[in-house]
Amino acid sequence: MTGLWTYPWSLSDPCPETTIEGLADAGIDHLKVAAHYHSVRTFDPKADDLGFDTFPGGCLFDPDETYFERTPIDPPRNESYQHPDAFADIVATANDCGIDVDAWLVCAHGTRLAGAWPEYRIEDAFGTAHDHALCPSHDEVRRYYAGIVRNIAHYDVERVDLESLGFPSVVHGHGDRFGHHKDHVITNRADEFLVSQCFCDGCHREARERGIVDLSAAEAVVSRLCEQYLTTTEPTPSLSELVAEHPELDALFEFRSAVIGDLLATLAAASDDARLSYYLADGGGYAPSSLWPSGVTPGLLGEYVDDVTALCYTDDIDEIDARLTDCEESLDHPIDAGLTLDPSVVEDREQWERLLDRVTERIDGEVFVYNHALLTETQLDWVAPNGVTKLT
Repeated sequence: MTGLWTYPWSLSDPCPETTIEGLADAGIDHLKVAAHYHSVRTFDPKADDLGFDTFPGGCLFDPDETYFERTPIDPPRNESYQHPDAFADIVATANDCGIDVDAWLVCAHGTRLAGAWPEYRIEDAFGTAHDHALCPSHDEVRRYYAGIVRNIAHYDVERVDLESLGFPSVVHGHGDRFGHHKDHVITNRADEFLVSQCFCDGCHREARERGIVDLSAAEAVVSRLCEQYLTTTEPTPSLSELVAEHPELDALFEFRSAVIGDLLATLAAASDDARLSYYLADGGGYAPSSLWPSGVTPGLLGEYVDDVTALCYTDDIDEIDARLTDCEESLDHPIDAGLTLDPSVVEDREQWERLLDRVTERIDGEVFVYNHALLTETQLDWVAPNGVTKLT
């Protein structure tokens, strides 16, 4: 089976029926369509009018306010369409054409959302709030994402896919407020997740209620370690070594997992009959055993999600094998895989087919390609089982 990630605006031009019927004729049988997304500036090489298009973050479906009565966060609507619910049209058209649709949900990461609700932003050990991400320690944030999942699960979708579920990194911001990001001294995963630890009011409140960690003591340790390793040339030990050396950090990451566990339990209950899926990309890692800095663990995935997607956006076969082996050893889930056709990774059809064959023989699920909206006609022809002539 062959699937694609895509955006509603890519399927809606010139109209959903024309584009989706063309994909179906070409042999594409599964789409992951963005339903709740961050802001994006994108270049589609298939567009009739070439150039960059900018789309605001938020809901790419028409949200029903009844699903958000338990949170003060109002779902931001994407103003890109004249039609009030293009996502519904896409799902209905795809299903009529025999194409399954998954709803692609980006969680914590979203500049527009965090900018509109600054009281729920992540806040680092230096007291700096970051406008690109919400903190899942807030009940209001967890209820907001439950409302999103409950709302989109009532569309005729196969799965609700979760991206950026865990505690976010501070170095993944985007938007036009601060311009270019500069962080030369943050050189490895340990540096990134020391400086990314959130100590907002929501985290302090949750920590007091759960009794897992003395968050003020953990904050002091994080601040001291940042001072030690980010202001000198002294190499930072691995995050695992730091956790083993400092019990406050061990308790801190246990607390992070407890919060994400509550979030996952809430989303699993909200997903109703739709399957809940998760993209293995959090905490600076792409394998189940490496996600723990964000609060995501194999145990939590085993308890609350139905399947996972291993993101293999690389041409390194050994790295792909390592990620898939980690999945096999850590999880009992069906495993899908994501591949990219980024020209810096995949240069030609022969290389693409070699990667596809390797991944296909290793997994028991489907292969999805990132991203229909970014591919040339030539690259689409590599992917489509029946070949393509012109797909917009």
